[in-house]
Amino acid sequence: MSTRERFSKALAVSLLGLTVLVVGALAYQAIDAARSHRTTAENVLKDYATLAAEQFAQRFAQVLSYRIANPLLYSLYLADADDVDAELIAPAFLPDYRPERAGPIPDEALAIAAYSFRLDLATSEITVAGADVPPETREWLADTLTHRIGSLDKTDWQIGAVFSARTGIPDFGLYRVRTDGDENPIVAYGVGGPSSSLEPLFALAGSYGPLLPSSLTGEAEEERFVGILVGGALGDTLYMSDLLGTAPTGPYALAGGFRMDEALGSLLIGAALVNDAAETLIIGGLPASRVPLLIGLLLLTVCLVGAAFIVLNREYELARLRADFVSGVSHELRTPLAQIRMFAETLLLGRVRTETEAQRSLNIIDQEARRLTHLVENLLYFSRSEKGVANIAPEPTDLEALIRETTEGFSPLARLKSVTIETVVEEKVIAHIDRSAMQQMLLNLLDNATKYGPEGQTVTIGIKREAANAIIWVRDEGPGIAPQDREQIWERFWRRDEDRKAGITGTGIGLSVVRELALMHGGDAWVEAASSGAKFVISVPAAKIPA
Repeated sequence: MSTRERFSKALAVSLLGLTVLVVGALAYQAIDAARSHRTTAENVLKDYATLAAEQFAQRFAQVLSYRIANPLLYSLYLADADDVDAELIAPAFLPDYRPERAGPIPDEALAIAAYSFRLDLATSEITVAGADVPPETREWLADTLTHRIGSLDKTDWQIGAVFSARTGIPDFGLYRVRTDGDENPIVAYGVGGPSSSLEPLFALAGSYGPLLPSSLTGEAEEERFVGILVGGALGDTLYMSDLLGTAPTGPYALAGGFRMDEALGSLLIGAALVNDAAETLIIGGLPASRVPLLIGLLLLTVCLVGAAFIVLNREYELARLRADFVSGVSHELRTPLAQIRMFAETLLLGRVRTETEAQRSLNIIDQEARRLTHLVENLLYFSRSEKGVANIAPEPTDLEALIRETTEGFSPLARLKSVTIETVVEEKVIAHIDRSAMQQMLLNLLDNATKYGPEGQTVTIGIKREAANAIIWVRDEGPGIAPQDREQIWERFWRRDEDRKAGITGTGIGLSVVRELALMHGGDAWVEAASSGAKFVISVPAAKIPA
């Protein structure tokens, strides 16, 4: 073998060895990237579990407040339970004190109330009526309520809950506080009973609808992969859904939790996703092991190694862009961005198995992009208003056509919560408005109605003419707006305390943008009471209808 041949062979062997080393190094990097991607996917699933826990906590708080605490405590109040000199009424007799106009006390409320109690906060003397209550339970109620009421803010004194995990005292208590003229607490009264009687309430809270957006679960039955666990403040278990007790796919590593407010007993709501959930919530499921593929890469040519370099560079670039982007957005944008990123990455890397999955990915990206666009437009209008450079260009516009165009654009977001939008047109109305500004106002009101109203509700949007003004109104079927809040909701950054405690996201500028744009048109915006929910009204100058 000539010197030249030996040199060529040595060079080839060296290049082959170098190629193997390079491919091996790239294989290691690819394994690390796959692990990172799997970790990201698992974190997203844990975020979904946390979202489910927050949704369950919000619904249980509503069940506890509206179906249990409010009817019972209101009836106790009418029975003079806050008067230390009056006779305390047992829960079984509370329906006799319930006014007919308020409706009957729900059966589930009467079922859990074993006894009523009254605590004189000045003397720590507790009075009980109804079922026999052991001395240790009385002592626990007196001590716990005295400590709790002394540590809470005055805004949390109205209605609260306490849960015990003490040995031999598996009870709970729902209470209300009466204050004197200086807003100092003087009497706490309420109802109590065994914590085990609350299990139907937890089941009822979980039956009010899906805990995850339908855009994630599709047509799959959510109950087969989302389990709920409710724990007391000291670690005791108050409720466990059937899935956690029967599913064979545990342990539940993909879990999230949410701690309820102290005024509601600091209950810990846990949500767990079984392993099968990944197949539905993430197209293609969690990334599988890529070791066989990487072993094959060791046998490929330098050209394929170069392709691997390109793939890795793309992964690094995507990771860098993702990190930069996530660090620059607020919590309000986190959920839609995470979904867009996940499904876009699935398409880019070719992990979809069918055309149907690809189309579903594109549909979800489109829905979340519409939501982001709406949020960004809100911020732009707000920013221009802050700088004093906002302006509008009014022109005669057919409101009916504009409303139908706006509702059609909003319909993908409405479908996420199964919301139906109905249009009521009493007469043809032409108004002097800026089309884009009016669309933004309507989108803000529709978004509020969808966010704060129940799933499956009907949102009605209508127009009519009153004198020289065009009236546009949006009515939802949500909880409504209290009279004392109907003016404050239009202030910048103002949000109701109950919305913050319930974990409902929002920037606090949507309604302020509506009013500011209405005023720029020479009109106004306000909210009215409705038979159910709230009715938001916009008034702008009307124009003559062309002959």
